Amino acid sequence: MRGVVKWWRPEIGMGRLMLDSGVEAHLTRASLAPETSELADGAKVDCETVDGPSGKMAVQVRIAASASVPAAAPGKPASPPAAAKPGPPSIGRGPKRK
Repeated sequence: MRGVVKWWRPEIGMGRLMLDSGVEAHLTRASLAPETSELADGAKVDCETVDGPSGKMAVQVRIAASASVPAAAPGKPASPPAAAKPGPPSIGRGPKRK
């Protein structure tokens, strides 16, 4: 299954995942796959789940292979993402009437 680290506390070796199915799963340092040493909040992970005494438990948790980012053409610098235009906040009332 794929999910996102909801929170991870390395000092206690515990955390929670939000799985793509919408279910939360508990995780401990022992749940990490051998190639995974630490996690960060918001990291995308792959894991297996089992039923634990207090709900779903994630096991074999590993950092998900990230999607490759296309590189800039040779000789061309990568352009930064376009910034949003400043303006009045949208309050959901639709367009102004004349």
